[in-house]
Amino acid sequence: MKKYVKIIFSTILALTILMSAFAFSASAANVAVGGGNYEVGQKVNISVAYEGDAALVSVLVEASFDAKILRFDSVSGVKAEDVNAAGGSIRFIDENFSNGSKKGSYRLNFTAIAAGNTDVSVSATGSDGDAEFSASKVAKVTVSTPKPSSNASLASIKLSSGSLSPAFDPNVTEYSATVKYGVESIDITGAVADGKSTYTGGGTFDLKVGDNERILTVTAEDGTKKTYIINVKRMTEAETLAAEEDERNANPLLVTIDGVDYTIVNELDDSLVPTGFNKETATRKEQEITVLNEVNGKISDEVADINS
Repeated sequence: MKKYVKIIFSTILALTILMSAFAFSASAANVAVGGGNYEVGQKVNISVAYEGDAALVSVLVEASFDAKILRFDSVSGVKAEDVNAAGGSIRFIDENFSNGSKKGSYRLNFTAIAAGNTDVSVSATGSDGDAEFSASKVAKVTVSTPKPSSNASLASIKLSSGSLSPAFDPNVTEYSATVKYGVESIDITGAVADGKSTYTGGGTFDLKVGDNERILTVTAEDGTKKTYIINVKRMTEAETLAAEEDERNANPLLVTIDGVDYTIVNELDDSLVPTGFNKETATRKEQEITVLNEVNGKISDEVADINS
């Protein structure tokens, strides 16, 4: 009897050793996940790296999280149709493995929607067709409320008449512009650099002759303020006439004959050059312009009629 008991005991011991060896092999899997600190509105990407001790046929990944803090968006590394997500849980199976591959890598994509702390608990079970290899990890995610922006700059200032001097720069806060006497009102429009800031002072304004000051005030999300000063000068009638005369005199392509303004055509195709003329260049008011010179040195009545 003792002999049989000894045989049975030895058999049980041997089976126990074999089963222990199998269990060790089956547990030889590892999953690594990454967490971190984020702000509300930011994308949260949790990397999941799984590795088993045998060539993989499939990997089942299950994850849980606080849906009040994170909103699930997608999983990178598997087909969208293979992913099941509801509330605060995600589940998918990856069966796309090449021969001999022991690793699977994925990325769980979320958006932070509220401040707080959440554990993204991930478990992965890989199968080689005969045995399964499981592992699990927890990613710690902290979401905080972003600090309010202090950006109180404008991105642009536009005038319906005239132009800014100097050219617009967000860091330059004083500008001037000059308009002619006939401009009785002006529209001033600003655009904020930060969508969370606001500005006042823009709109349409009547102009008196002389200096007209407008102030645009930008208020950042955190209350920081910044002002832009624009001085618009409306010229007198005399100043306007003088300015227009200066413009005429400075324009090399403008010719005034008997009080009528004409513009010189400075680009003339060779096919339009009349017979008996050569196309040449001359200098007028420090700029080269196109001229036509008669080959014989004088203009015939026939050519004059063609160009009249």
